[in-house]
Amino acid sequence: MRILGKRSLAASLKFLVDLTYYLVLVFGVLIILIVAAAPFLTRGKFETQIPVSFELDRDAYSIRSPELDIEDAQILEAKGQLQVKGVRFGRLAEQIAFLAVLLAITLLILRRLRAILSTLKQGTPFVPANVSRIRTIGILTIAVEIVSAAMTMWWAYQVTGPMRTTGLHFRTTFDLGGWGIFAGAILIVLSEVFRIGAEMKGDLEAARAIQFQLVPSPDFANGKIQIHCHMRPANTVGGDYYDMIPLSQDTVGIVVGDVSGKGMPAALLMTMLQGSLKTLISAGMRGEVLIQKMNDYLVRNTPENKMVTLFFGELNTTTGELAYTNAGHNPPLLLRASGQVQALDSNSLVLGLLPIACFTTDRVTLEPGDRLIIYTDGIVEAANKRDEEFGESRLRDFAVSRAKRPAPRFQEELYETVLAFCRPRHPVDDMTMMIVERLDSSGPMKHADGKGAIAVS
Repeated sequence: MRILGKRSLAASLKFLVDLTYYLVLVFGVLIILIVAAAPFLTRGKFETQIPVSFELDRDAYSIRSPELDIEDAQILEAKGQLQVKGVRFGRLAEQIAFLAVLLAITLLILRRLRAILSTLKQGTPFVPANVSRIRTIGILTIAVEIVSAAMTMWWAYQVTGPMRTTGLHFRTTFDLGGWGIFAGAILIVLSEVFRIGAEMKGDLEAARAIQFQLVPSPDFANGKIQIHCHMRPANTVGGDYYDMIPLSQDTVGIVVGDVSGKGMPAALLMTMLQGSLKTLISAGMRGEVLIQKMNDYLVRNTPENKMVTLFFGELNTTTGELAYTNAGHNPPLLLRASGQVQALDSNSLVLGLLPIACFTTDRVTLEPGDRLIIYTDGIVEAANKRDEEFGESRLRDFAVSRAKRPAPRFQEELYETVLAFCRPRHPVDDMTMMIVERLDSSGPMKHADGKGAIAVS
């Protein structure tokens, strides 16, 4: 959420709290100095108002109402402000100490609130430090109420104790502010919510690290084939999947998948997909048989509302021949060295949907200088504030206009373009991309920046 132009709500709140902190500091110190200087300005005496409770002597008044047939009424307790003139400054030290304590507590609360808003501005509010900060604010809020009530009671007792008046009896009470105590208790409870959230966040961060350890290195090279991959979950963990699996000395399996949904459920299903795929490949299965077995496994072991789109290809790193099955996945773009663009459309049903499904293998050859871009729908379905999607046509135009960019730079610029298109929104789905290149037979491919891509055998 954004207010005040481009400033986010968290940034605006932090600015206001920062401003409040310095104003409280300056005016608090100024008030303490004024109180300390008061004896020199008032010759040792001053006028003040003290909150008190009092009772009236029952014999000093009479309350009747003939209209309501009320013969007698009694005032049990009354509260008000006692205005006192000529109080000596013998109690001044206590007043200054009270103001100093109140100022210190207020500044402590604001400092911790500033730190909390800083983490919120960075998008990471569920951190262990915020648990203690929120709990401390709650405790200090309650402490302010208790200290204020105690100091007010003590000050009223010191002034009204020696007073004598006919028909009026003063009493000092320990009057706590209910809303302050309630707010402090709510904050203490909220700190427990943040503690649980911080623990869950820690678990998610650990799951994210494990997820990225399960996928291979983003860069792969064999012969004249180079592959660069990148995965960007929308949340801490995601349901996208990529892999490069050596099948033989000159054949590599390339995989890009997208599990329906986001977050931890999708990540768990993605992990199951990866494990079953590698197990079936280790068992010697290839091509349509492999995909059919994958589908059977997913149908039996996944909820009915979950499915997987998958692009699986067996790429000959010597000849550039690619045998692929596109199971409901977004059509990869094959950019020819000649400038033509070919889409490898879906040729099979998504996985995990029907137990009986037919899967087809098509073939295409990557010629020297060609580039194959495989991606997930988080890129093309990223929408802006007008609910316009980035779309396949924009992706195609971007890919053609930057066909000579090195793969890592191409991927970075594409993500920046998608994020700029969505702004001020953020993409709500995972984004993953695999770029497969076959280098020119004459040597390393020369990119627009003049650098050569080195093929590693």
